[in-house]
Amino acid sequence: MIYYDINKNIVEIDKEIGKVGEGTVYLLKNVHILKIYKSRSLSSKKIEKIKTLISKLLNFDEICFPKQIIFNKNSRFVGYTMDKAEGYEMQKSLFQSALLKKKFLDWTREDLCIVGLDILNKIEYLHANNIIIGDINSNNIL
Repeated sequence: MIYYDINKNIVEIDKEIGKVGEGTVYLLKNVHILKIYKSRSLSSKKIEKIKTLISKLLNFDEICFPKQIIFNKNSRFVGYTMDKAEGYEMQKSLFQSALLKKKFLDWTREDLCIVGLDILNKIEYLHANNIIIGDINSNNIL
């Protein structure tokens, strides 16, 4: 499948990196991520939500926001691009004692508190910009 940005430029996909409940996520050749929704997951509310997020031009270090709306060959909205996040999934590192000790050898409880406060700081920024997180999920936090 070929996808296009708002300027009708072809979006160059490098590889598929995962399937999520709403669609498929790809790594792009420019090191961004492309999320393509399943058609049943698209609604006018979802499209407006993505457009609103993009229009806010939000920028906060280490939070990945939608950047561009992506269209199919029929000029229909199918998804969006965003920056690629880097790091370890919380679920697979911080919440399992053995993995925590393996990946972060010298971490203390204080380090874990700092991570928790950093996450709360980011949530506070989102709320201050009228963004409610609908799915606080440790698999979505790196």
